[in-house]
Amino acid sequence: MDISKEKKWFVYLGNHHEGPFSLEEIQEKLTQGVISKEGFVWAEGMPDWKPMTQVPDFQVLATSLNEDSPPSKTPEPELFNEIEEKTFEKISENLLLTQTISPRDEQNLRSKSSKKSFFRSISKKIKWGILCLTGLSFFYFQEFFETPSSLNQLIELSWPYRLDLLDKTPELAQWISPLPSLDGVSSDEVDLMKLAALEPPGGSGPQIAMGLSRTDILHPTLYVASRLPDKTQFQAYIVGVSDTLLKERSYISQLNISLTHRIGKSSPLYFKNKSPLPKGEYRIYLTSGTPSSPEDETRFNLMKSIPHPQYNDLPKDIKVLAFKTYFLGGIRDAIYTRELNEYHTQLRIEAENEIKELTQFLNTLESQFNASSAKFGILKKIKGSSKKMNWIPFHQEWTKLQKQLDELFNESPPEKNSDRYFYSDLYLMIQKLSQTVQTEHHLHHLYFTEVGDSKAREIQIGDTNLLTQTIISQLKAKLAHLTSLPPLPNGLPQKEEQ
Repeated sequence: MDISKEKKWFVYLGNHHEGPFSLEEIQEKLTQGVISKEGFVWAEGMPDWKPMTQVPDFQVLATSLNEDSPPSKTPEPELFNEIEEKTFEKISENLLLTQTISPRDEQNLRSKSSKKSFFRSISKKIKWGILCLTGLSFFYFQEFFETPSSLNQLIELSWPYRLDLLDKTPELAQWISPLPSLDGVSSDEVDLMKLAALEPPGGSGPQIAMGLSRTDILHPTLYVASRLPDKTQFQAYIVGVSDTLLKERSYISQLNISLTHRIGKSSPLYFKNKSPLPKGEYRIYLTSGTPSSPEDETRFNLMKSIPHPQYNDLPKDIKVLAFKTYFLGGIRDAIYTRELNEYHTQLRIEAENEIKELTQFLNTLESQFNASSAKFGILKKIKGSSKKMNWIPFHQEWTKLQKQLDELFNESPPEKNSDRYFYSDLYLMIQKLSQTVQTEHHLHHLYFTEVGDSKAREIQIGDTNLLTQTIISQLKAKLAHLTSLPPLPNGLPQKEEQ
């Protein structure tokens, strides 16, 4: 038998094997440029694959090819001609096979006609998908290269076509991502965001998903993915869990995020003056932003608010579409735990001092209120001009003491420094009490020093007096309640009953 016609040779192409071929068939493929003379071959009896140039049967063949064979011709560039049809079969086979097949198994497998017919049945849209996958693979891995701005613009222009391809050919989603590379986002969050980008609104899967990029651990970035239209607006509220924040009492901020090609990216998260966020836990509430169209408003209205922890400073009518809790500002380590314990010790001392200071403020303001009310009640019964003469000296002394209280408030106004106080709400109540006490005293002063409708002023004084007494009663009840509450597990005093 002519050994040149014996079909026993297998050729390794790319990441798969083909054969068996005869020497004549291999020579023909070498001439056509389908295979290279540097390729690996194997036949039964050989211990392993070897380069063609190291196998004696091929050395003469390779020499003959170099001397006699004309240069290979490039096939005409038709999209689906016979040669490219076979190439698509091979690419499809490589993408669909998930296991490495030995040369002997390959020979047995290829002897079955069912395999050949299977690959021929692949639809044209899959072939288009594989063609596009080959072209887009460069762009998908572009984050590994320092690309010029022109390449970034090309990637941006090509992205809508990539999404359109995925919509028409969902099978390609296992190879082509609907999202760009999201550096620093966990793989679990990326998977959920891919599903959200592929799932139409109203479908059974997730419609909106968010992930956090920790590439810059001190200034993280928030991503939102959805199949909602471009320019869909979201608002994200970032709320610090006060008991976990290091060296800060509270934190809340708001970010706007807009979708472009199914992905939106926030600006980096900062604290004051662009400084890093305090270490601690943060709750992120993703809500609907301003609708860009009536259709967007309808879509948002159809979405349901998900369960989430309540937070008093959030708008009451917002619809929470996604919610997550993250540890931000750094790493949760032993140093953080030690510093947090030290900070909580400091807070306990400050809270105790605040209770004492609030009690003193309350007693002083109540004394001012009672003194002005009592003096007004006495002098109102006196007839003639003597009541004005008795009122003026009292008013001057009263005003002097009240001015000292005002100076204490002006040093650190509660409404502008709420994060300075542990019991900031009580300080705001004290400030309100101070204002109502002064208002009533001013009405007393007008009653004795200016001509006017005394009956109308007495009604005003009565209303203000009732409001002042109500605030005093509320403050006394709150202070008594707070001092009776047990501390929290972390040792901090409670701000209200848990």
